[in-house]
Amino acid sequence: MKLVPQLQRLLNEYAQRCEAQQVPVPQSGIRFLWSIEERESRYRFMLDFRQRARVELLTEGAHAPSADCELVTSAEDALALAEGRLSGQRAFLEGRIQIAGPFAAVIQFNSVLDGLQQGS
Repeated sequence: MKLVPQLQRLLNEYAQRCEAQQVPVPQSGIRFLWSIEERESRYRFMLDFRQRARVELLTEGAHAPSADCELVTSAEDALALAEGRLSGQRAFLEGRIQIAGPFAAVIQFNSVLDGLQQGS
């Protein structure tokens, strides 16, 4: 779990910048479930933009609320995406990110990546 705390810090800082209106916020009402695989473990982050920007690391076995878009990446790729060392398009084309959800939600996730990268 070495990379996950770094990613959690970046996600929390991003949520704070959204609240302070320092970065563009995805359309309101959208939720992303981002599953991060690291070694033998899987961590799930809920990025919730329904009423305000909120990031939650879901505990193992916890029921995940429904999401508009679900993503799965390795911890290394998640951190690279968050830091801008890997683009979402490249990750998708190379099979390094799996995405389920409507195209409009996927496009909104790009704005999350843009906001994350502004802080790294």
